[in-house]
Amino acid sequence: MKKTLKIFGQVITGIIILSLGILLINFTVPGHWNFCDADQIYMYYFGLLFIVITIGFLINSVIFLVKKQWIKYRIIAISLTLLIGLLILLTRSIMTKTIYGKTLHTITNQDDAYTLIKIRMFKNHKFISETYDMSCNVENTGTYKLTDNELTLKFNGEKSEYLESRYRLKNDTLISLESENYKLIMNKN
Repeated sequence: MKKTLKIFGQVITGIIILSLGILLINFTVPGHWNFCDADQIYMYYFGLLFIVITIGFLINSVIFLVKKQWIKYRIIAISLTLLIGLLILLTRSIMTKTIYGKTLHTITNQDDAYTLIKIRMFKNHKFISETYDMSCNVENTGTYKLTDNELTLKFNGEKSEYLESRYRLKNDTLISLESENYKLIMNKN
């Protein structure tokens, strides 16, 4: 009976760590970084729950590994738990560097704007945009074409309400061809 409870507890803990880990890994993928202020409370609790359960699970596994109980299982459990933690921390930077490559230009809006806009344009004609309007953060990905002083953004999925699809480049300023009010500043990296 005691052995059955140990196995059951380990399985449930493993499932919780895996589920929360997959949720947190998916959130770090470029284009999935979308949240509003209220969502941050849930993200905080999910992250805190993941950290507490993971640390407890690792301490438990190390103690029982030292006691030489279920040695193969403990080594696998520790390795997979550490791998999930590393994937949460490194997925975004690895994917950005391998899929998108080197950043050529960074586009931002004017300093006094209500909405914060940042678009990173990469060498392989892909971009990651991030807009924050003091309550929600929206991240989009897509491709761009920069020809004859005209920038065209093609979004994967739904575009942010604060970004346009076409801009005219004049010096280092992007002027929207779809709306008179949108002006962005382009910086070369």
